[in-house]
Amino acid sequence: MFVREALKLLTGYPYARTYKEIREELEGIGRKFSKATISNVSLEKSSVSLPTWRRSKEALEELLTLKYGAIYNEEKKKFHIEESFVPEKKMGRSSSPSEAHALIQPPGTSSFYKSIRFTQQATKSVVIVWASFNEFAAPAFSLIKGEIRKHLLGCLENGVNVSIFIPHYNDSFLGKYLEHLNKNSAIEYSHNASDWFKGIGHESREMRSSARFEAFMFKHMPTHNCITIDDSTESGKMLVTPIVYGISEDQYPTFEIRKASHPVIFEQYLASFRKTRANVKKIF
Repeated sequence: MFVREALKLLTGYPYARTYKEIREELEGIGRKFSKATISNVSLEKSSVSLPTWRRSKEALEELLTLKYGAIYNEEKKKFHIEESFVPEKKMGRSSSPSEAHALIQPPGTSSFYKSIRFTQQATKSVVIVWASFNEFAAPAFSLIKGEIRKHLLGCLENGVNVSIFIPHYNDSFLGKYLEHLNKNSAIEYSHNASDWFKGIGHESREMRSSARFEAFMFKHMPTHNCITIDDSTESGKMLVTPIVYGISEDQYPTFEIRKASHPVIFEQYLASFRKTRANVKKIF
């Protein structure tokens, strides 16, 4: 049970580690495992010996305690993560609490659409600025859009207002931001995204939820993806994924910014969003 839950925690939100990365992190604390061992343990194969199970449990327990501040509750069969936890210096992470809680997804471990699970934490509002056309073009999007739909409708069902902002196609935008796509592709992606969110909007009406769903297209050069939840409350927080010129989208880092601990930066991104909202076209 422990090993399964540990791997589930590491490979899920917000860490999104691959098994290769888990092996590398284990090696960083002096615990070496082969690719086959990690694979067999993750699949809970009957061929895994008892000593290997014990060694795996001890190694994962040490890793989760040192690097993630995750303590396993045997009674509840789940992990508890201490928010004020500061990773050990020997793990190669910052000892500054603010820095430790800003970067939550290292480059290469997760694309922005996987961060949609972040919306589960909202109690009042969710605002999503989704700047990347390529996210909608990626083959993986067709596989995960059902999960995105589920999370957004789940927010509405729980009385949480949802606002979506996506880029508006124009020649200037295409020339500067989508040089690698032809004109028809950019238009197609823009229309597909618009139609898809309209569909979610129609579903939200059928739910007769007290919450509001709205979707817009913005008309300026996008600089980042962002999910903001409960911005009007002291517990407001956001996930920000900067668009980094010259590297692929799956290499972008994602930062969590909390209103309580990073009020100035939080307000700066909110100010940017207000500028975004001032020049939009409503699509639902």
